[in-house]
Amino acid sequence: DDDDYNDDDDDDTGKFCFHTAKTSDVLPLPDIEMILSILTAHGAMKLNIAGGEPFLYPDMLGKIVTYAKTVAKFQSVSIISNGSKLKREWFEQYGEYVDMLGISCDSIQLDVDIAHGRVIRGTGAVVNRDAIVQHKKTQLDNVRLANQLCKDFGMISVSYTHLTLPT
Repeated sequence: DDDDYNDDDDDDTGKFCFHTAKTSDVLPLPDIEMILSILTAHGAMKLNIAGGEPFLYPDMLGKIVTYAKTVAKFQSVSIISNGSKLKREWFEQYGEYVDMLGISCDSIQLDVDIAHGRVIRGTGAVVNRDAIVQHKKTQLDNVRLANQLCKDFGMISVSYTHLTLPT
């Protein structure tokens, strides 16, 4: 449930996460809808939803993209995600209202994902690399899933890669 956000569920608890609040305040949907309508009334044509992680609130996100396309009449709606919370069911219900899905990918290497805190989520425990390989998705898996969902639901897929160079 979107109202039950818990930091333990946050997929970005690694050193590259800027979410530091212990609670998250979300504007009520009517306020968000009003803001979207004001934006389009003043000439905004494209809406890009980024986070935190927008898919932490899937029901709210679905209502926002639906309103943005059908009522506020944005020409384009895009979402930037880390890809960790993508669910096919969400796209079956709301995919028609999203034009582009961007995935932020820090690395395609498992060891780098582990170092960035991008693999083990919500457990509070450190587990060994073999357990990660057997049970957890990597960022590259998230990119693959996003690309498949975009293909299946007619969206543009973009992967944003942040390169970490050796020092």
